[in-house]
Amino acid sequence: MKTSPNQKLLAASLFPISGLQGLPFKLRVLRVMDALPNDNYRPIRLQGWADDLWHGVLKCPVFTTSRFDFPGFIVPADAATEVGRVISLPGVADKEFRIEVTDRILEIDPKQARPEERDLVGKMIERVISDRLNSLKSKFWRTEWTLYFHLLPENERETRDHVNAYRGFKFGVVLLEGGELLLATDIRTKYIGRRSLAQCSQAERESALARHLDLEIDIEDRATFVRDNGSAKYSCRYAGPTGQTISQYRIKELNQTVLEFYAKNYPRLRLDPNDAAVFFDSGGKKKDMAAPASRMFPVFTTEDESLRECSVKPQMTPEARVQEIHSFLGELTGLNYAGRDFSIGRELVTRERSIFLPPKLEYGKGNVLAPYPQNGKTGGVLPDLEKAIADWRFSKVPMLYQHGPYFNEPLPDVVFFYPDGLPRDIRERFLEQLDLEILKQTGSKMNVIARRSYRIGQGERSGASLLSTIKTVIGEQPGMFLALVALWDRFFDSVHPNLKEAVKGRPSQCVTERVLRTIANTADPMRATGRVRNLALGVLITAGVQPWVLLEELHHDVYIGIDTLHGRVSYHFLFGKGGRQVLTSFGAAIKRGRTQESLDKVELRTKIESTLREIHQAGHPLRSVVVHRDGRWWKRESQALKEAVSNLIRDKVLATDCAIGVVEIRKSHFPVRLFTKVAPPANQLLNPLPGTYLVLDHQRALLSTTGRPGAWDKSEGRTAGTLLLNLVESSRPMDIGALTEDAYRLTHLNWSAPDIEISVPVTIRWNDDALRASLVSQQQEEDETYDETNETKMEGANV
Repeated sequence: MKTSPNQKLLAASLFPISGLQGLPFKLRVLRVMDALPNDNYRPIRLQGWADDLWHGVLKCPVFTTSRFDFPGFIVPADAATEVGRVISLPGVADKEFRIEVTDRILEIDPKQARPEERDLVGKMIERVISDRLNSLKSKFWRTEWTLYFHLLPENERETRDHVNAYRGFKFGVVLLEGGELLLATDIRTKYIGRRSLAQCSQAERESALARHLDLEIDIEDRATFVRDNGSAKYSCRYAGPTGQTISQYRIKELNQTVLEFYAKNYPRLRLDPNDAAVFFDSGGKKKDMAAPASRMFPVFTTEDESLRECSVKPQMTPEARVQEIHSFLGELTGLNYAGRDFSIGRELVTRERSIFLPPKLEYGKGNVLAPYPQNGKTGGVLPDLEKAIADWRFSKVPMLYQHGPYFNEPLPDVVFFYPDGLPRDIRERFLEQLDLEILKQTGSKMNVIARRSYRIGQGERSGASLLSTIKTVIGEQPGMFLALVALWDRFFDSVHPNLKEAVKGRPSQCVTERVLRTIANTADPMRATGRVRNLALGVLITAGVQPWVLLEELHHDVYIGIDTLHGRVSYHFLFGKGGRQVLTSFGAAIKRGRTQESLDKVELRTKIESTLREIHQAGHPLRSVVVHRDGRWWKRESQALKEAVSNLIRDKVLATDCAIGVVEIRKSHFPVRLFTKVAPPANQLLNPLPGTYLVLDHQRALLSTTGRPGAWDKSEGRTAGTLLLNLVESSRPMDIGALTEDAYRLTHLNWSAPDIEISVPVTIRWNDDALRASLVSQQQEEDETYDETNETKMEGANV
């Protein structure tokens, strides 16, 4: 690629893999021998078996496959298992199902591979890289299949830090449709306390380690520990005291005491026989697991106080990030797959810069905020592009104050719920500040008709008193009111969905007690300004106010956002010009838990069918419909969509040529960042402009929706993250570029936090908000440092 001096290009943390071009990849087929029920649970059951085969039986990558007319799996052909082996796994109603290792071998041409086959090829190459890093035990320790950390912390010599900070190398192999192999890479940072559980006082256990040790918190929600056994480090969660020392507690499965086990397996560790033995959970099926409290070290995230002053920050500038990646790449030598040597290049994948301009926004009385006088062609280069985008972003809130919201719904009466013990002066200052902000935004005042307290303390973390108080008020106030709820900071996450269910049919807005106190602190107005503004917007939005809308049409007529969490499902349908009409619905997933939740086929079909009929009856066009799925789109969900579409075509609600597509929106995906690369002589790596995108193939695209070039490129800056859009299904050809542009436009309906670019389209964000008590509970790929901007984002009005 020819470049002019200081030309700005698009770069990605993708590195070419050389030496394997033209090599066919061999996969072995596994077959389910017994008849498998074709019910809602079938895809989850198959995926569960794939996980069990991978991690518990075959110890190699296992993927479900759709290539054959029988349920089956594919594994690397050289997997260490004999042909004809029959593996029994539990299935329906305690019945075991048999899975046969067949002699059938598939030779896959990378250019012709199916998505699951491309994924497996990537895992096969990743295994070679993992084996290389595993051989360097004096340098690295592993927490995941493809995540390795330096054995020594970065801040080893910084005595003032309370935590050890480890830099890690996260990688993944990407096989593109054309057969090109790339290594996706990124840097992770893990913070581990310098003092073990045994060294922590009771006061520290009740404060700094409360989220680690509280047995009332579901174990999968507890903060983690690292069992540091020297060169071997393992992630786990605390599961309670044994009540015995390591010389007393005997591991039943091994018939050894904990002390004997450690003396045999880790002889270099010096342990005190009187050290307490504690139970831990590593997420597997093994029970009765115990370890010395002196080898349990707490893992901290940016929610924890101890990270505020750490000398090693989780964020890194683009140049620092790539420099660290190169240090890991230098260790990847002597790589060989199937008898062929291969290597990983050191140059970032670079393309011409591609950027979506922000959309035009319409406010009250038809006033429009445009990013540039002429939007021009998508991705076109315009003079002063960076300045135009920055000016546009900083004008969002002033435009709202100047012209008012696009749609201003009268605010209903408000009932304020607050925890016992919250001082009256703080409550009243909070309500006063919120009322002033609502008046500023809409010209109307808030009418608080009742104030009700609820009990907190021992036995109230599930919110029983709050829910009871809300139900009592509903009985006393038969008319419509808006519930403004101050949430006690020690509530379980389950309180929020239960609260939403209790106020069903009435608008509600929650705020954490911590944010409430910040807003009430008039002595620190700078800290309170963003929070009260965002909370006011949250109150108005839940009452039906639209601060602004997209002026122009999207590429597709209807977008359906779907997400699941803890057995609940949230649906958002956006339609009309610029998606300004919104319908919301809720349902239940068919499997509760944090992972692998599938939508009920009948419910999904009914929701899609009934809502699209409603949109059609209102006179809106239905020429194309796109589903945004947060996470995996299961086969049964695809069947439900097809059945709904078939019924709607039969009833002439949809035309036969209506385009139907499904896009998985992946917040967690293969590790890759996008950058702006400035050609020599400047030769810089900078943060991408929001709207920067990279089309990988006709099915997948990377999008960076956040990023502050300049501000984030300075010392102790950060690097914008990316979103992966994966077109997994379409009834007609769809342009992944147009789908990506619509997703980017839909990030700008960030009404409740207008000064912060959100990472996902509102089809996903609004579902997140509906299903989670706060954004704090969402796990980010990389933790961000605690600062004012981050706290606003994490603790804003979307509660």
